[in-house]
Amino acid sequence: MFELDDIYFYIRENLKEQRIAKTIVKKIKEKIRILNDFPFAYKLIKKTKNFEYRKFIIKNYIIIYKINLKEKEINILHIYNQKQKIKNKKEYIKI
Repeated sequence: MFELDDIYFYIRENLKEQRIAKTIVKKIKEKIRILNDFPFAYKLIKKTKNFEYRKFIIKNYIIIYKINLKEKEINILHIYNQKQKIKNKKEYIKI
């Protein structure tokens, strides 16, 4: 999950907050692990025949994930700060 690395390095290097960087990344990882047992726990964004797209928020970070209903797989699609400008925002909204 390269976006988690980006979040960590941004907070550590730009904000000079190593402890906060570790805490935020740890909390995000913990919530992602919960998806294995409770994949439907978070807000539904869109549903198709084979997929469900869902999201949850930790601190200022939005995590968007996809559940493959047929294969019973979960994929993290994107992790970003709510204040972050996204180049392809329409792509995430269309999900």
